[in-house]
Amino acid sequence: MDRQEVSRQSKGLRLEEMESRSVRPESRLNTRYAMILGAVLIVAGLGGGKLIYDYLQAQREKAALNEAILRKQAEAYERAAQYQPEPTSWEEKYRAKKIAEEEARDQAEQAREARDRRLNSVECQFWTQQHGLKPSNRTAQKKLEFCGE
Repeated sequence: MDRQEVSRQSKGLRLEEMESRSVRPESRLNTRYAMILGAVLIVAGLGGGKLIYDYLQAQREKAALNEAILRKQAEAYERAAQYQPEPTSWEEKYRAKKIAEEEARDQAEQAREARDRRLNSVECQFWTQQHGLKPSNRTAQKKLEFCGE
């Protein structure tokens, strides 16, 4: 080997080393950025997942607490409805009888008012008139539907 050939080979090696060195720092930077980005994504994903998990757990606890409260209220209402003391004195019996009579009168009055409203409605008057002019199954059915009679 002569000098020129050795010189050419050493220049060739230097060029290859320079090229490999110039590529390596860029690839190292890309690798570092990728690793940092991956670490950030993992941490953000884990943190976000933990926040979502905690939120869902809190919602489940609230729902369970509300259900327990509603159940206790329902039990209390049932106990209160079951406990109705019997009137013992004649005064209490008389008061209970009067209250029952008043409630029956009120219900009868409400039923009369509802019947009057129904009979005085435009629809009832219309179908009553139609049935009076041209009696048919249809007009009878509509009269019964809107007037109740």
